[in-house]
Amino acid sequence: MSDWYNVSRSNLEDIPGVAGLLNRFGSLENALRQLYPEYEWDSSLFVSKSKKNAEHWDDIANQRERVERIGKELGIKEVHNSLSLSLSLSLSLSLSLSMFLC
Repeated sequence: MSDWYNVSRSNLEDIPGVAGLLNRFGSLENALRQLYPEYEWDSSLFVSKSKKNAEHWDDIANQRERVERIGKELGIKEVHNSLSLSLSLSLSLSLSLSMFLC
């Protein structure tokens, strides 16, 4: 099924009957999602230069989902937020010092 990710709309235009299918579903991705709902499709992998694809990446949830998927593929188990830890330690130290000095 993953081979479908590499097929663009222009690859399909000359195939008889495809225009009707694409008109019915609006896009190859929508058609595949409707016809094969049991498969877990990843919108970010479909070949597309459309505005819809650009809007897909404007959503932070889509960005995070993709980074998490890449992390799993690379075997990354935990993400550390060193800035948050640094700020937390800095704030704690600052509060401790101010309490000590007062």
